[in-house]
Amino acid sequence: MAIDHLFSIPLGKYKLPNYQEVRDKLLPILEDDYHEADDKDRKAEHWKCNSYQTWLWGNGQEELSDSLFPFIDDYLTQLKFVGFSYSIESWFNIYGKQQYQERHGHHAALLSGMVVLNYDPDQHTAVRFFSPWSEYARVFEKFETQAYGMNFLNDNHGLEMENGYVYIWPSSLNHLVPPQPNKLKDLRITFTFNVNPDNKWNNFVEQSGVTES
Repeated sequence: MAIDHLFSIPLGKYKLPNYQEVRDKLLPILEDDYHEADDKDRKAEHWKCNSYQTWLWGNGQEELSDSLFPFIDDYLTQLKFVGFSYSIESWFNIYGKQQYQERHGHHAALLSGMVVLNYDPDQHTAVRFFSPWSEYARVFEKFETQAYGMNFLNDNHGLEMENGYVYIWPSSLNHLVPPQPNKLKDLRITFTFNVNPDNKWNNFVEQSGVTES
């Protein structure tokens, strides 16, 4: 008899080889953008958070976004996804004192991820992911049973973020960023992205054999 994983949460982690170059080029621009902005709470209207979103098209965002394709391809290959074409949408998230991101998922996309550009565990709050198995965990609690080493029984988990790393996860996985402390010295900066399959319906039809009516 064999026991395999039926539903697991695969988290990809990749080292950005030119991180120092990217950091040296983009961080000064992003910091100036934030400090010079009249509205430090600039984000999409549907967000309820207090954070600053911005873009650097023409100033290095294209190159950073393009550098993610090999990591995404490897992640998809590891999960045995059938080959398909996709595009990346991306933006920068900047957090100052008491700024945060509410709990959410990127349900319209296939995958989501981030590149950690400026993060200090001694002063910044880490992104927290929420387990989709919380109801299962409640069953274990009800029967006063423990499962050692099984992280999915925890309600949420703070990711040990590292500068210069790319993280990729399924887009439906809920997560948030707790408020940054009042004694914050440096801005918390990440590059966030979504992976969206091109021609979604055509790809589905080709791979599944569905007949259009």
